[in-house]
Amino acid sequence: MTAAQRNANRHRTIGQVRQQQLIARRSVVATAWAEGISHGLPVGDLLEELSILEFALIDQWPHLAEACLRRWVVADAAKLHDPDRGAYPGCTLCHEAARQAA
Repeated sequence: MTAAQRNANRHRTIGQVRQQQLIARRSVVATAWAEGISHGLPVGDLLEELSILEFALIDQWPHLAEACLRRWVVADAAKLHDPDRGAYPGCTLCHEAARQAA
C-alpha cells in the first residue's frame, strides 16, 4: 500500500468517526428537543444546535440528505408527546417527574 493510499484510508476513517460522532450528537439533541417541547420548555438553543448539526452533516456528507433526513424528522416527531396523558416511555423528563411524584 502506498503512502497516498494509507493517508486516504486514514482520512476516510477519521471522516467516518466524525460522521458517527455528529450523528450520535444529533440524536441526543433531537431527543432533548422533543422532550423539551413536549413538556413546554424553551428549546430554541436545542433547535439551533440541531439545525447546525444537520447542516454540518449534509454539507460534509450530501447523501445523508436523501438517505437520513426524512427518517430523522419522522423519528423526532414520533418522540413528541403529551405528558398530561401519562409518562412517555423513554422520556427522561417524564421519568424524572414520575420519580419525584413517588
